[in-house]
Amino acid sequence: MANTLRIVTWNANGLIQHKLELENFLQQEKIDVILISETHFTNKSVFNLRGYRVYSTEHPSNKARGGTAIIIRASIQYFELPRFTRDYFQATSVSIAMGWCRLTVSAAYCPPRYKIDYQQFVSYFNTLGSHYIAGGDFNSKHTFWGSRLISPKGRQLMQAINLTNTVPISTGKPTYWLSDRARKPDLLDFFLTKGFPSQQMIATELLDLSSDHLPVMLTIASGPIYSTYETNLTSKRTDWEMFRSKLDELINLRIRLHTPADVEEAVTNFINSVCTAAKEATPVTNTRITATNTVSYPREVRELVAEKRRARHKWQINRNPQDKATFNYLCRKLRSKIKEINNNAFQSYLESLSPTEATDYSLWKATK
Repeated sequence: MANTLRIVTWNANGLIQHKLELENFLQQEKIDVILISETHFTNKSVFNLRGYRVYSTEHPSNKARGGTAIIIRASIQYFELPRFTRDYFQATSVSIAMGWCRLTVSAAYCPPRYKIDYQQFVSYFNTLGSHYIAGGDFNSKHTFWGSRLISPKGRQLMQAINLTNTVPISTGKPTYWLSDRARKPDLLDFFLTKGFPSQQMIATELLDLSSDHLPVMLTIASGPIYSTYETNLTSKRTDWEMFRSKLDELINLRIRLHTPADVEEAVTNFINSVCTAAKEATPVTNTRITATNTVSYPREVRELVAEKRRARHKWQINRNPQDKATFNYLCRKLRSKIKEINNNAFQSYLESLSPTEATDYSLWKATK
């Protein structure tokens, strides 16, 4: 769809260990926002991704458990909202500028050990405003959004949904897959929306990312507003003497202004002359070589991703331990390959640095 917003929710069960594959996933699938449950972050955790901004909420105990995070494309217009931090519920929220409203997007995680009543769910929904999309692992089961059965927490969440006119959106398929064949998979990860027509949204399951939870993507027809960056005619390297002499050559002061059309033409010529003089007097700056340039992953990585998806799908159908072992092997192989490519790219970056003008003194800038 043209002009869409692609939001993914995923329970990572520890985010730092999945950084390499997550970075590849975001680039390949062109994801705008990903809502993470169970980050296992503490206030000392550091997590950055190229081209994205990361906002997280830790567990109140500041231990490596629970927690949520939002990873959002840096070019989108947004701002962070207050975090929702409770033992029984953690959430991270941002407000995104859409074409006709401001949309609150929230990553939510509800630990299974706590009992929550509908009023606690309602208090969370009230922090999100009138237009929101909350996605995550709610650990709440109800047949209304596609689970196998109805749990006590699912009943409470369903009551809160009815009171707040919230609409659940899911794939209707299991998202939580355990290695134990005696335990049946079920749907725990889904979206809760308000203020958007359901006809504009569609949820699809993804077989990417290695965790015991499947990522779910919500595609919204009305896309976000992206930030625009101003371009400057001049810089600190502009030769102003050259600018003055070039402008004297281009400007014609002996013109007659008899009609409004003559004035418009003269103004246009003056603007064009200033732009031309500034362009010629300002040297072109060489593109900086940085370690954060986007890595273009080769075909071998894309083929490994496709092979891993097939292995995961096969294991989910058969629940055979051998198929699970094959899937785990491919996950490790993919992580190792991406790490090798990133290391080679960083080594090439280091070798390209020099203290000369040819690379815009890249060595000194990198050192600084």
